Amino acid sequence: MVSKRRAAIVGPTPETLYWALEHPCPWRTLDGQGPAITAFRELRALRELSRARREGRIAEGIALHPSALEGGGEPILGFLVGEVEQAYGGRAAIDGACGACLANTDREIGGWAGCHGWLPIFRSNIHVESPGGSTQLTERIPELVDEVVSQLELDEEYERLFLVTQPRWYGLWCTSPWSTSQAALGLRIMTEILGRLEMNDKSSMPKFEVWEGWTRLVGLRRLVSAARLAVSAEILLHVELVPPGYSDGTTWQLPARCGRCRAIRDDVVCRCCGIRGNLQAPTRRKVLGLRPYLDLAGVIGRDRAKAAVENLRAPADWASDREATTASTPLGPNDP
Repeated sequence: MVSKRRAAIVGPTPETLYWALEHPCPWRTLDGQGPAITAFRELRALRELSRARREGRIAEGIALHPSALEGGGEPILGFLVGEVEQAYGGRAAIDGACGACLANTDREIGGWAGCHGWLPIFRSNIHVESPGGSTQLTERIPELVDEVVSQLELDEEYERLFLVTQPRWYGLWCTSPWSTSQAALGLRIMTEILGRLEMNDKSSMPKFEVWEGWTRLVGLRRLVSAARLAVSAEILLHVELVPPGYSDGTTWQLPARCGRCRAIRDDVVCRCCGIRGNLQAPTRRKVLGLRPYLDLAGVIGRDRAKAAVENLRAPADWASDREATTASTPLGPNDP
């Protein structure tokens, strides 16, 4: 039986790059498989609380999802701040750990869990709309890798440090964690891509980031920050690419894909990296929902949830922002 508190999305999920900087942490598992996705699972709630604090989406101990304040209707999504803080040992413990963490890319602004992140890549065949034109922007990132490597004459260095794939986008993520040399080249490539996309991104800035990577290239900016820290502080940067999939609200389905480069394939020989065999069969996983966001009607009651929205919403401040987003905007990628 599905809990009244649960929130999940239904529909296509984009190809997503997960990353995590390796550093001792009281809440992270560093010796397991897939450190990037493990960090996402273990720290996502703390990361979302940090963003809600920064964006002013907390009132009376309730953190609201951006959609609740953007006229998204019901269900009203949010979570109890105290529950999340308690899960991580309380605010003092969080401030102490994240404030002293060398891998926290948001340490200077007092952010929490800035040691990990994700970058969704929207493709035109997934039919996803997002605020501020980010669908068109983020779907260009893979092709820009080839463009930048060629134009900056980085071909030999790329081939020396990364697996040769076509397109080169997939080769960047085949080795994890990145060495310092790989992080340096990855930083150069991604910084150049970010600069080119920002020059073409003239859309208005929505009030909230929504889900990182969906709006105004936030995900790419954070990846660049992580790579820069990996180089300057010589911290290992773990990366993992997850192919696009589909969620029916209960099951998350991923297609057959290459076990080496993660490109979608169903042939004996991968057309992307050239390997024979090593084909991963389609997989089905349980949808873990939009943690820590829950349907607040099942947590605090519909009336109190609506009151929380009204207490935070300032109509005069939202008029211009409503033009940059839509009520149909997806809420974000599912948990892997």
